[in-house]
Amino acid sequence: MQKQLVSSLTKVLIACVIGIAVQPFLKRDDIAPLIVSGLQVLVLSAICAGCVIIVGYAHHRLQDWRAHRPHIAWQSLPQTYAYDQDALDLAHEETVHPASADDDRQRQIVDALIRFAFVARYGGFGWRAMCRYVGYADWQRCLGTMLRQAVLTPPRGNQAADWAYGWSYSRYRMSMKYGQLDVPYPTHAEIPVILWRKSPKA
Repeated sequence: MQKQLVSSLTKVLIACVIGIAVQPFLKRDDIAPLIVSGLQVLVLSAICAGCVIIVGYAHHRLQDWRAHRPHIAWQSLPQTYAYDQDALDLAHEETVHPASADDDRQRQIVDALIRFAFVARYGGFGWRAMCRYVGYADWQRCLGTMLRQAVLTPPRGNQAADWAYGWSYSRYRMSMKYGQLDVPYPTHAEIPVILWRKSPKA
């Protein structure tokens, strides 16, 4: 009870002190313009704070959308390679001489390895980069074949395999095309399927 009484008296005392302190300002003739100016400042500050909050929220939503945006599958040759001579050559070969079931097994494997090397040029030969284009079993077989051909350096730690010294996609493609490399692909394994669009992880 005493505590409540002391608290009430303290509040009354604080209110009296504030009233006495503010009273001279309320008696001034120019107090109304000051109040209006203060309110204008408060409104302007609120508007600025609201704009900052809206811009921040929009930026957050944009970053969230970019992180979770759906992957757009390539139905054909990527348009970003339109002026890439290697891509044009590969697309020309696949259009003029498309691989079919009537082709011999060796040629289908060579074509698949060339395409495998092509799609790995920018993303690398690691599984996380290649899983969009090839199943896991075919990725292992193609990567193992290229490692046995000594055109790639073996993966080390978290680093994926990469081109060996002196090798590149262009040199590998020409060497495979003209039969200058052995193709130690597993004899009884299925012919690898390399896609332009996203592939299910198999």
